[in-house]
Amino acid sequence: MEAEISDVEVTSNHHSIRRQTRINTMIIGVVFCANVVLLLGKAVASALSGSLAIISSLLDSCVDLASGGIMWFAARQMRKRKPYKYPEGRTRLEPLAVIVLSVFMGSISIQLLAESVQAIVRMSQNNQEAPNVNDLALGIMASVIVTKLILWIICFKFGGGMAIDALKTDQRNDILTNAASILFSGLAGRLPPLLRQKQYENLKYLDPVGAILIGSYILYSWYQLGAEQIRNLAGHTANPRFIQKIAFVCLNYHPLIEQLDTIRAFHFGENFLVEVDIVLPKEMCLKEAHDIGEGLQKKLEKLETVERAFVHLDYEFSHRPETEHKIV
Repeated sequence: MEAEISDVEVTSNHHSIRRQTRINTMIIGVVFCANVVLLLGKAVASALSGSLAIISSLLDSCVDLASGGIMWFAARQMRKRKPYKYPEGRTRLEPLAVIVLSVFMGSISIQLLAESVQAIVRMSQNNQEAPNVNDLALGIMASVIVTKLILWIICFKFGGGMAIDALKTDQRNDILTNAASILFSGLAGRLPPLLRQKQYENLKYLDPVGAILIGSYILYSWYQLGAEQIRNLAGHTANPRFIQKIAFVCLNYHPLIEQLDTIRAFHFGENFLVEVDIVLPKEMCLKEAHDIGEGLQKKLEKLETVERAFVHLDYEFSHRPETEHKIV
């Protein structure tokens, strides 16, 4: 009866994962469609103002479209199970997609920084004035901020997983960068003509300086996200609290488990791969030992962040665990 209940719980967990994947796909589609509309709005605002800060936000939106397409493709491919080609599933497509996005966003940010520095040089050498941002352009950018806030709330409330985390980061960055573009472009374009005093002429540099700040923030945030996914794909170890949780589950699973010989838990993409060696009485029959090991495996795989669990059975613990496998 316990085995049947365990099977039902494992099946239910798999269904919930597939349901969350479908929800994530819908959210990614909504964000993608919204980004298309926002891109058109930012293009109009950029054409009206000529502001470098707003143009930097437009470039960010272009990358948003690419990111939405990549995330949608990754989520769609994850739902198509191919057990013979990919026996362990294709969940690692998510971190791969995030890494690709990090490279895209980083390259765009570097180009933006270079263009902003060149704009400062041109302004100083040619006495070029800051672009004038009209009310329509500011209104369009304000509506973009409101839309991005709504998208962030949707991702936060209903989404889950690495792809949605990347989208949340993207929406948060967009809110901050769009707000900064309004602030810097508005101040640079409107304050110097109003004040009409020589000491305020340097305020025209606020527009390219704002673009530099926006680009630096985007570059740093996506570098952090990409570096984290590279570390996880490389098989970084789980944190000590998670390993303690695994040990607690194993030691309290069955009274005949005498000792834990080895515990390994490391990233397998977004989730963890867990290996445990349990020590059972040497006189125990194979059937009983198998049932204990299989039941513990299913219990570990019911944990939300465990993608695969392997339980190895042993009858002694005096050997060195590292001698059981080759060192890589």
